[in-house]
Amino acid sequence: MSRTAFIVGVFALAFTVAAAMAGNQTISTNTVWSGTVTVDGTVTVNSSASLTIQPGTTVNFVGTGNITFSSAGLFSAQGTAAAPIQFNGTQTGYLAGNPTGVSLSNCAFSGLGTSSTKWLSLNPSSSSLGFSMTNCSATGNTNKFSTGGSGPVTISGCSLLDNGELDPWANGNALVSITNNNIRGSMVWTQATSGSINVSHNVILNGTIWAKASSVNTTVVADNYIHDTAANSQYGILYTVGQIYNNVVRGCTWNLSGSGGHVYNNVIESLTAADAAARGDGTHENVYPPTDNSVFERNLFLNACNSGSIMTNGTSVGTGVVFRNNTFDQRGAVGRNSTACFWLNHLATVTPTNGMNIRNNLFLRGGRMYDEMSHPDSASYIDYNCWAGRTTDGWSGTSPTSPRFVNVSITGKVEGDDGFGMHDTMLPTSASGFDPASLVNNANFVDPYSDADMLAGMYTNAQLLALYQQAYTPVAGSALINAGSPTDASDPAVAYGQIDIGAIEVALLPGDANTDRKVTFADYIELERNFGATNATWAMGDFNGDGKVTFADYIILEGGFGKSVPEPMSLSLLIVGLATLLRRKTH
Repeated sequence: MSRTAFIVGVFALAFTVAAAMAGNQTISTNTVWSGTVTVDGTVTVNSSASLTIQPGTTVNFVGTGNITFSSAGLFSAQGTAAAPIQFNGTQTGYLAGNPTGVSLSNCAFSGLGTSSTKWLSLNPSSSSLGFSMTNCSATGNTNKFSTGGSGPVTISGCSLLDNGELDPWANGNALVSITNNNIRGSMVWTQATSGSINVSHNVILNGTIWAKASSVNTTVVADNYIHDTAANSQYGILYTVGQIYNNVVRGCTWNLSGSGGHVYNNVIESLTAADAAARGDGTHENVYPPTDNSVFERNLFLNACNSGSIMTNGTSVGTGVVFRNNTFDQRGAVGRNSTACFWLNHLATVTPTNGMNIRNNLFLRGGRMYDEMSHPDSASYIDYNCWAGRTTDGWSGTSPTSPRFVNVSITGKVEGDDGFGMHDTMLPTSASGFDPASLVNNANFVDPYSDADMLAGMYTNAQLLALYQQAYTPVAGSALINAGSPTDASDPAVAYGQIDIGAIEVALLPGDANTDRKVTFADYIELERNFGATNATWAMGDFNGDGKVTFADYIILEGGFGKSVPEPMSLSLLIVGLATLLRRKTH
């Protein structure tokens, strides 16, 4: 039977234009509604029937009115952009039950639900049909919107604004897909007990993503814009372990909490000073706590404040966690400018057996590592990091012996050994004597897009992410270039054997020894000076990464001679300028 073309049954005459469903009613055969329908009692669709609502129909709920499906039966409400289907209430009315399958498109839900009833609670029983909701809107509904069952759940292209606390709450055994939606003021709660979850390309304001699938590899949270503007949401991404990438998460009390897996290419930004002053609040930690055995790489952690950027706690103490090639920038700091970038073992109840591996990270304008419980090996490896422009210590009158580490120890090592800071890049530690522009393009970059712009689809999260990444790309001659651990030379993001410190790798031209983004006679001079050298680096002329400067490297230089690439800053300015022009044309 088609899900969108059902036979009009014995109740068809009752469900005509301006019909009133007075009191409790039962639908026992396939039925179509059209026109205006008023529901003031319980309309029960039993297992032998289906309910189809035609484009342009308005369903008004009054009093205790509701539509409830018993097991089996189908529910289809397929509106069009020109003729949407309206479901209206005044904090009355709801849709509930267990139809075989649900298909909703171009529907508008407003004012449904009560303090004790979810405004929509439909849990399809069919493993093949499931629940589909596309291009719908829901505004000002009460309580929750939940769906689940044994079939797939798809919610796409919808606008879910200012409804209940869980909107949507999707719990299924198969695929759960929440994509390309605008959501404000609620949690996206998803679970797939034996399938996969995809939460991607959503704009979420004052809300949270919680996603739990059957394994790390089947949970994807990607390319979402999450911004808490009014201290409504404590969490950005909560208790989610999976593939978490290309998200921009800003302003939550904890941007990532109890989350991990493979976390990469994200912007995790706490409050700006202006945001915190307006709210009287500040982000506590960007990540609290990271899930054990996770990898965090190539993320931008910005404006870490109050207690620190990364904090372990309880039984999740960072065992087996890798933090590599991230950028931590304490810019415009809220709270203590020198607060710990890693706050290890806050109220920990267990002792770590294999602590964090922390390498190739940029710590800019503040921060240090602090082990609150003084557990040995809370971090098992800390090296090849860059510390730049750290401000005054401010540790409640204490005077730690190290400018970087407080109560941090690694068994069998002392600070300065290989694996414990031996290869760190140390730049001026006085904020007044250090210019971040010597490292990256624009460490003071501010998001040029408003939340309204993002909700309206004027700009995408991918565009915003690209602007942040351009801003933190190393400048020509930066001390970050080719200063990372050689153990990461096989990283696919690495260009021509160089390993940069920080979240963004510079794609150098083959033959560009002095990293000025052009291949000239100056690069030839460097190669000639070091010809025949072993244990060589890119800057010495080793362009093929074999550790030697040979004729093979000269061939590479010759192939690139005369080539150049534009400065990333110029591209960044071009993008921002184009965005400004577009805004002027559209406003």
